[in-house]
Amino acid sequence: MRHHLEIAKKDNPPDTLFLVLDNCVGQNKSISVFQFYAMLSILLYKKVVILFLLPGHSHNQADRVVANLRNSM
Repeated sequence: MRHHLEIAKKDNPPDTLFLVLDNCVGQNKSISVFQFYAMLSILLYKKVVILFLLPGHSHNQADRVVANLRNSM
């Protein structure tokens, strides 16, 4: 919360908060997490976008870099 409040104090705070979360049922999809980001969308941001990656191995850029490094070793 402190981080978001410090961002809101800046001269030109962002209108939208983008979040990319892994699809772990026990950690990211809890009701309290959704309530926190809903509160942020009411108080500090015009829009909060939450993107859940596909279950399992996400194959995002960081995963590809690690795979390329392992293959080159």
